[in-house]
This record gives sequence, structure tokens and C-alpha cells, in this order.
Amino acid sequence: MPEDHAQHDLDTDQKVAGLEQALGDRQQAIGDRDQKKLDDAQEQLEEEIGQATQDRGRAVELDRRQAQGELAQTRRAASQQLLDDAQRGRDEHQQLLDDQQADLDDPPPASTPTPVPQSSGAPTS
Repeated sequence: MPEDHAQHDLDTDQKVAGLEQALGDRQQAIGDRDQKKLDDAQEQLEEEIGQATQDRGRAVELDRRQAQGELAQTRRAASQQLLDDAQRGRDEHQQLLDDQQADLDDPPPASTPTPVPQSSGAPTS
């Protein structure tokens, strides 16, 4: 019966790990979408910079937008690092759960105590 309790606990942990993975996947998809938007904005900005070399006021505005885009890219890279770290943590936790499941599925053999030799009580000389 204790094995059933352990299996139930492990199953619950597996479900939680699955939900955490789904959340991580969703966060990654949002990050990927944000990165695509940043890339598109950068491409458009570069086109506008190429066209605005004659207009000084517009060039200043484009420089400002360029700096904001670079800052957004830096923030996005930091966010991606956090997502990657979280994924590594989920992977390690999943491996632990898999190892626990393997132990439940195929428990190691019970250790038997090594018999201690009994002395006959007679002195040996």
C-alpha cells in the first residue's frame, strides 16, 4: 500500500511538472512573438533611416527609436535567458521525477544484512 501512495504522489508531481512545462512553452511562444515584432520594427527602422539621411529632425527621431529598439532587444535577451534557466530547472525536475518513477517501477533489490561470524568462545592460540 505505501507504494500506491508513493505512486499517487509521483503522479501528482508529474502532472504539476506537465503544467509547468506548458506554462514555460507558452512563455517561450510569447517571447518568440515579441522577438519577431522587434525584428520587424528594426527592419522598418533601418529602411526609414536609409530614406531620412537628408532630414535632420527625422534622423534624430529615428536615432531615438533605434536606441529604444536596442534596449528592447537587450531586455528580450535577458528575458530569454530567464526562460532558458527556467526550462533547465524544469528539465532537471522532470529527470528527478523520471528517476523516482523508475525506482517505483523496478525497485532495487532489498539489501540483506551480512552475517557476522560467531566465535566458538574457545581461545585460539
